[in-house]
Amino acid sequence: MMVLREKSYHLQPDILVKLALSLSRAQMPIPSSTILRLMLEKGMLPPMNVLQLLFLHMVKTEVGACIASNLLIQICDNYVQFCSGKSPCANLLKPDTVIFNLVLDACVRFGSSLKGQQIIELMSQTEVVADGHSIIIIAQIHEINGQRDELKKFKDHVAPLPVAFVSHYRQFYECLLSLHFKFDDIDAAAELLLDMNRSRGSHPMDDPGKDFQKPRFVPIGSQNLRNGLKIQIMPELIHKDSALKEEGRSPLSIKEASSIYQPSLSKCLVEEVSDAEKAVSHIIYELNSSIYFFSKAKMMGDALNIYRRMQEMKVQPTEHTFMYLVCGYSSLEMYRDITILWGDMKRIMETGSLTLSSDLYEFLLLNFLRGGYFERVMEAIGYMNKCNMYVDKWMYKSEYLKIHKNLYRSLKASKARTEAQGKRLEHVKAFKKWAGIN
Repeated sequence: MMVLREKSYHLQPDILVKLALSLSRAQMPIPSSTILRLMLEKGMLPPMNVLQLLFLHMVKTEVGACIASNLLIQICDNYVQFCSGKSPCANLLKPDTVIFNLVLDACVRFGSSLKGQQIIELMSQTEVVADGHSIIIIAQIHEINGQRDELKKFKDHVAPLPVAFVSHYRQFYECLLSLHFKFDDIDAAAELLLDMNRSRGSHPMDDPGKDFQKPRFVPIGSQNLRNGLKIQIMPELIHKDSALKEEGRSPLSIKEASSIYQPSLSKCLVEEVSDAEKAVSHIIYELNSSIYFFSKAKMMGDALNIYRRMQEMKVQPTEHTFMYLVCGYSSLEMYRDITILWGDMKRIMETGSLTLSSDLYEFLLLNFLRGGYFERVMEAIGYMNKCNMYVDKWMYKSEYLKIHKNLYRSLKASKARTEAQGKRLEHVKAFKKWAGIN
């Protein structure tokens, strides 16, 4: 790969693309992504149909899915930068809905729901339109993350359903139903079942009108935020998406639609009631929702008050609690506050009451790097290694070179002015050695 980096200027793009595709098919996502990242550094990407194939093969494994999600984030960042510079090449770097769906689906399959939330937000930032498959995957991610308010925003756009698509969107309603139970909202669950029963014989596609072809926007976080993110959907795609018809079924009759609605959801009702008795208290979902709301609005004082209230109530914070707080502080570049939260996380982890996913470790690492807290960086890497988690070195190396390229380049430990500076220099050296930075 070092040779490839040095000689890539002399290789034709189509050769690089073929090599990357071959490696991806052979389930070698790391070297495949390296080639793509080298191409991206030069402002190049394969044609969209080839890029779809690359991602399709990459997301088949957990490591590949991790790399694919980080690669998609990198592509989106480049696209946004090109757009801000009004570059005519920007559209060549814009990923499409299929690629987003592949990565989002992998996030669900491999339990990376926090990364999935980040990808959903990127979908909004790049103005990629969500289709019928996107809605189902987004529903699954919101259900895992306990984000009932976020999922409820999609309901009015999905319902009422054409009978032909009842089977496809059943999972959307099951996710929403599950969330009602997690929040101990039995009335809302019963009302949802009644709504579905009332709408099962509707035919909303008979006369959709012009509004059916106009884009609609679903806000992320509070809809009152002036510069808040919004997911773009097209009603025509939600209800007419040709991909939904590839399930091999002929259009369902009303009678058949009823048989799908009632038994499966009634069964879900029974299962959820049983599971709810064993589930985490609904209070944690409500408190996390409040923290998420305030963090998205960058009202970190209010978010922190909710977090302190949790401690007073002796309600155990979850990984989602910390992720929402870290995201809020990160949006304001309050990196020192993130290191304080990291201390709380470590104390709770030592008691065995908290386990962090690679999603949160990754986000912590990036923020520690941005803030220049290299001792914390190496701590997080140590925790990930201890848990046998894959660490995408390329991502952290790129972030370091972007922000700290010349940091302590000529300073030696013997010339450090203070003991603290000497220790920091050692941590920087340790990171550079780990990341392979000369």
